[in-house]
Amino acid sequence: PNKGRESDTYLHHLECFAHGPSEHWTVFCQGDPFPHSPDFLQLLELRSHWAEVQPLTAGYAKGADIPPSNLRATQDADWLGDVPVYTEYCSAATLDMNGWQDDGGRRIFKDYLQHHRLPRGWSISDHFLENCGLHDLAARAWEAELMRFTYGAIFAVRNDRIGLIPRDRIPAMRVLAQGHYSHGYVFEKMWLHLFGLPFITVPRAPLP
Repeated sequence: PNKGRESDTYLHHLECFAHGPSEHWTVFCQGDPFPHSPDFLQLLELRSHWAEVQPLTAGYAKGADIPPSNLRATQDADWLGDVPVYTEYCSAATLDMNGWQDDGGRRIFKDYLQHHRLPRGWSISDHFLENCGLHDLAARAWEAELMRFTYGAIFAVRNDRIGLIPRDRIPAMRVLAQGHYSHGYVFEKMWLHLFGLPFITVPRAPLP
């Protein structure tokens, strides 16, 4: 049952199914990936070029200007050959976009803060990961300025990284996924880091 957007479905899979050899891959995708990833089948065929945690989208949905079309066209560092792939940078604390303003997302994460009654200046990532029981990862999120995500939560993970989400933490994560509506959106931003992509910390240098 699709109780927590795609997040609970993904977690159900991790909880209930075994995985193949470590050098094989697990692909996480929507039931219909094509609105988010029109090039999905082409990207699957490019597996020999994948990173260990591989985004498989270039935007939120076909027809939506998310990310803005100029960024989608010019930011090509993640592309696989001539097939577009795009990862978005956002604040690790507020989950606001780093390079442009997303009013809809800002409302969602403001609702998260209000629902959990978090004080001003608290990190959503840290709070969320603490509630997942992932305390070491939460500490790294608290210290970070930036995080990175793939739109539509469509991505692949090499199986030797699947165990980075401890099986005994999955029940608590499923409770989160089925809770407040904003939790599914936080999961969407968190998946790549749950499977080992580092948070980004920017050292504060003294002013010249």
